[in-house]
Amino acid sequence: MKPLLLLLCLFPFCGCRSHSAPVAPVVVTHAPVLSRPVSPLFNPVLSDTLLEGKNRDWWQKPQQIITALKLKPGSTVADIGTGSGYFLPYLSRAVGAKGTVYAEEVQEDFLSPLQRRADQFKNVRLVLGTETDPKLPFLSTDTFVLMTVYHEVKQGTEFLRGLHRFAKPNAQLVIIDFDAKRKGSHPAPEGHAISEEAVVQEAKMAGWTLKKRFEFLGTQFFLVLE
Repeated sequence: MKPLLLLLCLFPFCGCRSHSAPVAPVVVTHAPVLSRPVSPLFNPVLSDTLLEGKNRDWWQKPQQIITALKLKPGSTVADIGTGSGYFLPYLSRAVGAKGTVYAEEVQEDFLSPLQRRADQFKNVRLVLGTETDPKLPFLSTDTFVLMTVYHEVKQGTEFLRGLHRFAKPNAQLVIIDFDAKRKGSHPAPEGHAISEEAVVQEAKMAGWTLKKRFEFLGTQFFLVLE
């Protein structure tokens, strides 16, 4: 079993070791007043029921998402707020042996299932971030993926602006989330949704421009920004 790689550990953790890549310094700026509700962090106890299984494959369409993104072999992807790591196998295969997937999470209770997943893929690196800083290596990432997590981000504009520190030139930002306005066979879990308009506005204020919008996820929006 390969060792779990944990970037910038905030406290000692069995099996972790620091990564040699430099980490961008946190730039503290004045955050704007929130203009939208923010969901509580997802309860890890519910991950087996809501985040895993063939039922999610049916409505999440992970392989169709990968096809739409056209990720290049050898590229670096950061799965921000990866949770139980549901999307990691798809990202790992897409970037290949020469690519890297950073599995970033802020909740310690997710570390155990994430370790089991990471052990299966040589190109997955676990990252313990915070709610305001994903702790990624500086200028490391080609694609940021935020799947069903942005509704939990407290200061969206500041968080998205901060991602520029970790982005390679021409990096893309992918945000997939539940829109409470959309009706369908798989509505958002109670209290875990956000309006697409709010996301686009906050991303624009943070220096990201909407380039593509995909419409095959039913009750979720799928945005690609640069």
